[in-house]
Amino acid sequence: MASYCEVQWVASTFSSLAIAALEIDYQRQPTGADIRLVQSVSFSFTASTYSQDSPALISTSHPTPHSLASKPSPTLFLTDTTWKETAISSPPTISTTAMAAREIRSGDAESAPVTVADSIFTHGTLNQHPNVSQSSAGDSIGKSSKYSNVTGPSFRVGISEDSNKRWRRAMEDAHAFVYDFGDVPGQGFFGIFDGHAGKDAAEWCGLHFHQYLLKTLENNENKPVPDLLNATFHAVDKELASLANERGLSSGCTAAVAFLRLEDDSSRPLKPSDQGENGSAKIDKEPASGEQPQSHERASGDGLWGKISKRFDSSESNSKNSPSRRRVLYTANVGDARAVLCRGGKAVRLTYDHKGSDAQEAKRITDAGGFVMNHRVNGVLAVTRSLGDFAMKEFVVGAPYTTETDLRSEDSFLIIACDGLWDVIEDQEAVDLIKNVQDPQFASQELLKHALNEFSTDNTSIMVVRFTQ
Repeated sequence: MASYCEVQWVASTFSSLAIAALEIDYQRQPTGADIRLVQSVSFSFTASTYSQDSPALISTSHPTPHSLASKPSPTLFLTDTTWKETAISSPPTISTTAMAAREIRSGDAESAPVTVADSIFTHGTLNQHPNVSQSSAGDSIGKSSKYSNVTGPSFRVGISEDSNKRWRRAMEDAHAFVYDFGDVPGQGFFGIFDGHAGKDAAEWCGLHFHQYLLKTLENNENKPVPDLLNATFHAVDKELASLANERGLSSGCTAAVAFLRLEDDSSRPLKPSDQGENGSAKIDKEPASGEQPQSHERASGDGLWGKISKRFDSSESNSKNSPSRRRVLYTANVGDARAVLCRGGKAVRLTYDHKGSDAQEAKRITDAGGFVMNHRVNGVLAVTRSLGDFAMKEFVVGAPYTTETDLRSEDSFLIIACDGLWDVIEDQEAVDLIKNVQDPQFASQELLKHALNEFSTDNTSIMVVRFTQ
């Protein structure tokens, strides 16, 4: 039998190892060739240039809590104007009438039911699917929201999640995706929200963040999208503050969102027009004299999905001077939820980990009067930026890191996930694990299995968006 001293030594050693494990720094810098990170304290800016392996067509910004990126350059958006928070003074009112909507409950995510809606005009649901007849995995829809695989004209989405009950008592993650975002076929919204100190902030964002973004886009058509993402984060943060005061809630969440937008060569968004009998839709700006709109047709189906599909008039498809369509991926994040793009088999991180272990973030907090102890803000919170967390909002701001990426033919898929995945896998490892898996649902499942097998100790939510040509 072990002596008392031996037992004490073993207990002390185990405790030291546990503390060391908790203090492991998983902070990883974003990847990208010639990406300029704009770090800020108050309203002053200093730019740091990182030379790393990645495409050059990625513009990034790191705005202050009350400013917007407004000066585009080839690789950098600088801030020189102040966003007026009155742009969204109240929650937007968007129709949330579901057409043939039905609720299904996940076998693992017990925090909220998930609504599957057939209508592209239903923006108030957590997950918005195309009509079941348009899904390549229609049999899976309506059975389990834990593994949802639905098909759209320019991308497919797979989602896997696990509350990790071995380590966590409740599921505090939420996610959202919307096909044909803004009623434009081929556009999409995707988001992962990782809650802490409760599920309320994450669930609210899962249900409403895209509404705020859509309203902001509609009211500010001529502003750069990174500016509008920043404005949306602040508007959502402001609304969460109001809800916290009303309900006495103190929860917060990290967030990683992506907006896939279709644009013409002049970076103007494509917009649906009033539909005629042929269901035509025009580019945002009328073509100049002698120009013809380019042919673009998306798959249509039976029923509602087929009736609301929009297309450019195919009879005018042969013009050489027609404006072309390009896909631009905009991302924004606060905290350590992350988005990683697979470009030609290489991982390209499109987000930034806001953690207490980051030197520039730690300086921002100390300059504001706070402190960082054991890589935690005021010794409490591991992330330095989030939505909610209003007891610490003076230091834990909601200003996002944003990127803008022109999608190319070699861009295969996007992984959006919370730290439950990224704490146990590197970006390139994640890409290598699923780069040959064509079904995004199977891909998300593989990543989830890896996270659990590697003893992730957090709720884990993983979204894989595979782009189609």
